[in-house]
Amino acid sequence: MKAFKLLYVLPVLFVAGMISSCSEDTKDVSIVVNYPDFDMAGDQWVYLKPGDSYTDPGCKAYVDGVETEVTVSGGFDTTTPGLYYVNYSAGITEPLEANVSVTRYILVTSATQQEGVLDGTYVNNPDKITITSQGGYLYRASDTWWQQYSIPVTLADLGDGLLNIVEPQSSAFGPVANNGYSTYILDPGSITFNLNLTAQNGGAGMGYSTTWIKED
Repeated sequence: MKAFKLLYVLPVLFVAGMISSCSEDTKDVSIVVNYPDFDMAGDQWVYLKPGDSYTDPGCKAYVDGVETEVTVSGGFDTTTPGLYYVNYSAGITEPLEANVSVTRYILVTSATQQEGVLDGTYVNNPDKITITSQGGYLYRASDTWWQQYSIPVTLADLGDGLLNIVEPQSSAFGPVANNGYSTYILDPGSITFNLNLTAQNGGAGMGYSTTWIKED
């Protein structure tokens, strides 16, 4: 069972013209905002093979100890390899209106897939990256880019040569997202990243693709 708690302290802002003077009583006043606490039943990460039976055990949310309504979105298909997201969200209306959420990740891999098969050092001359197992068919790539600033990502191995990054992920250039599937070949070892840098502040996003060869 996973518990998630968010607590923020916000400064009180006074609109110019509404208050003619600032007294010691109102100086440095802050408001404590209690966001919903989530109590997720079961594991946040679930690993399945095609055809496995799985029922979402759900998630509860509490505001100041009182259970509140949870909205569930997303879904999964246990017959088809893929990375699926089930989102649980809850909101507050006082002292401000806001919604927060937590996510359960359901990774369905191919029936024959094994863990740790992508670990190693990969080369895209003259650059090198490492791919390291995080357990449960997850990997961390130290870079997917080829320029001065790296774009590391966390990857989910779907099996049969297909990968997805775990969204959302950020980088120095903005959010990173999947552009279709990234792919790999075990023998000889290689990996190709197909990713998007999402547009920020009205700018144009861009897709990029890089291929890396595994060192012997």
